[in-house]
Amino acid sequence: MTIGIPANGAFQQFVRLSYNQERNENVSGGFSIDVFEATLKRLPYHLNYVLVPYNGTYDQMVEQVYNKGFDAAIGDIEVYADRFQYVDFSQPYVSSGIQMVVAVEPDKVKEKWMFMKAFTRAMWLQLLFMHLFVCSVVWLIETHHGQNPELKGFGVMLWFSVTILFFAHIVSACFTASLTTMLTVSRFKPSVTDIETLQRTNAMVGCDGNSFIVGYLVKTLKFKGENVKNISSVDDYPTAFANGEIKAAFFTAPHAEVFLAKYCKGFIKAGPNYKLGGLGFAFPKGSPLAVDFSKAILQLIESGDVEKLEKSMFQSLNCTSSLELGSDPIGPEPFSSLFTISGVIAAIAILITFVSTVVKRVDKLSCDNGFWRWAYLYLIKSSRIYKFHHSRSRPNQNEVAMVPI
Repeated sequence: MTIGIPANGAFQQFVRLSYNQERNENVSGGFSIDVFEATLKRLPYHLNYVLVPYNGTYDQMVEQVYNKGFDAAIGDIEVYADRFQYVDFSQPYVSSGIQMVVAVEPDKVKEKWMFMKAFTRAMWLQLLFMHLFVCSVVWLIETHHGQNPELKGFGVMLWFSVTILFFAHIVSACFTASLTTMLTVSRFKPSVTDIETLQRTNAMVGCDGNSFIVGYLVKTLKFKGENVKNISSVDDYPTAFANGEIKAAFFTAPHAEVFLAKYCKGFIKAGPNYKLGGLGFAFPKGSPLAVDFSKAILQLIESGDVEKLEKSMFQSLNCTSSLELGSDPIGPEPFSSLFTISGVIAAIAILITFVSTVVKRVDKLSCDNGFWRWAYLYLIKSSRIYKFHHSRSRPNQNEVAMVPI
């Protein structure tokens, strides 16, 4: 039995080919091959087969099964409606869909007002109400019973204990814990959130050109063909993102999980997951092998063997991204709003103090100037009166000369 497998798939974690020089033959491996071999063990009969690498696209490999070039095709083959006209598929061994992956970018708005997100709006309003209520009660006690030192001391002690226990300790501890959690997790957001943004800006997107995704993007999601870039290897996607060649990448859901497991920092899923049939094996139309493999695959799924194989695949992946999320030293951005609020309040306080001081000085100078002016006028007036009386009291020289001796 001749079975075709993809020779140039973008994700070697599913189908991997290598050449054994000692045996002088190709050696295959990967998650899909492991599932196929585990399925064979559950068949009620022995199956002789030969795996033959195929260098064409996945659609062409499926058509080879239809044209009797292969007796079957295995690998990360998507169970797609258009392919049913050529082959029958087995039960999917992994669920799938079309998933968009984009680069992340710092969420500056979230960082700036992060302290406000530690509590809900209702909690902030309740804190404000309770704060005003407690302040009012303390003010009333101090105002109306200030002449009674005992009652004054008891009221201060009672409300001080309430504010310290509930606000300073419990609420502050909860706020600190919530804010700490927010500061230690990712403070990033997707650079693109939906495909409408990509289409509106004519952004380039990347995908595996050998898969059906190109046709799906153009026919179903209405992308322009010239805006879809073929990327042949999973390791080429980070470079394409870094160079600005693409703004988003589209994978089947299993491929997206592998990509994010390998490049676990710097990229994130975005947008909806467009459901598809899943990954399965292709057989000629009417072949009883499709039914037998479907039954065996269901047994593998129900026994948890497929999940174990999938976990084994992910454990072999090592994150190679250099971008660290949530582990960088905390900068001033998360507290910029607090600094701004404190600075504005301090500036207003300084301005009020300055204006008040200036007004007092002006009033004082005005009063001082008024006093000195009054004193000056008083002195002038007194001087004139003195001169007048002095001139009246002095005798006239002519009169003195006429006095007889």
